[in-house]
This record gives sequence, C-alpha cells and structure tokens, in this order.
Amino acid sequence: MWGYIVAVLLLGSFAVSWALGAVILRRATSFSPRVIVDTIRQPGCTHKLRVSTAGKVWDPSKPVGYSNGILGPGYATYWLDDLGQVNLHFQPPSGSPLHVAGPVPQNLPEPLYRSRRYKRLSHRTNVALALF
Repeated sequence: MWGYIVAVLLLGSFAVSWALGAVILRRATSFSPRVIVDTIRQPGCTHKLRVSTAGKVWDPSKPVGYSNGILGPGYATYWLDDLGQVNLHFQPPSGSPLHVAGPVPQNLPEPLYRSRRYKRLSHRTNVALALF
C-alpha cells in the first residue's frame, strides 16, 4: 500500500516539476528574436509581451545582440509589415510610445529549449528529481 502512495507521489512531483519547468522556459524564450520572428512569420500573427521593470525586449532596428534592446517596463507588440520589416510598438506605462522597425535578421540563434545540450540537462534533472 505504501509503495503505491510513494510511487504516485514521485510521479506527481515529476509531472509538476516538468510542467513548471516548461512554463518557465516558454516565458523566458518568448523574448528571443528567433521565437518572435517564427511567430510573426505566420499570416496575421503578432507577438505580444509584457516587460517587467528589469526586462528588456529586442530592438529590430539594431543588430541582434545582448546590449541592443529596449529596457522595460511596458508592453511590446511585434508584427511583420507588407515590406517584410519587423515592427515593434513599445508602450511604457507613462510617456509616449516607441515605434521602431528593421529587417528580419538572417542569422538568428536557436532558442535554448531547442538545443541538444538543454534537452540532455533537462532529462537528467527530471531523473534526479524522480529518484529523490
């Protein structure tokens, strides 16, 4: 009887940790230029983000890089126009909105969750959580 309870608790903790990790990772990678471009390339789609005080969003008018961004807080909306330009409308809580546009970058880095190294680390973490 206790063996079934322990097994159910272990499987439940494994499922919760996996789901929580997936949600956190999805939120973190939603700010990635690759994910933004993949989303807005679909017809009629926009990519909306809520940026925290310490957050930063990708500025399409500058080359992709860690220091090339717009600091939050605010709301960011990305879309692709008819000319193939990536547009960003950034609305801070107070002040005037900012609109910038730039070309779709050619070489975009893969998001972390698609990398082989991350998948291996994720599987090992889940096995360790299941064992303890």
